[in-house]
Amino acid sequence: MKIGYTAQTLSEWGKRAEFDNIRCPDIPIAMFEKMKALEGCSRELRQQDITRANEHLGCALTIFLQERLLRTINYFETRLPEVVED
Repeated sequence: MKIGYTAQTLSEWGKRAEFDNIRCPDIPIAMFEKMKALEGCSRELRQQDITRANEHLGCALTIFLQERLLRTINYFETRLPEVVED
């Protein structure tokens, strides 16, 4: 008996129906795929935020260490005896 559809088409329809009914009974596959795409975008934006935050922390650490080094140098300069040149 022929119904006018290939085995591959019927298989794809079956997979989609199974996916819709088992994993997300109330959400159609198109909506689920859109949600997955949006989750991917959200994940990418979060990663960019983390990268940017790490860059800011790196800059802040550099400034802190420079200031700390300057304070240390000033501390020792004020406490070391002066060398008198003849």
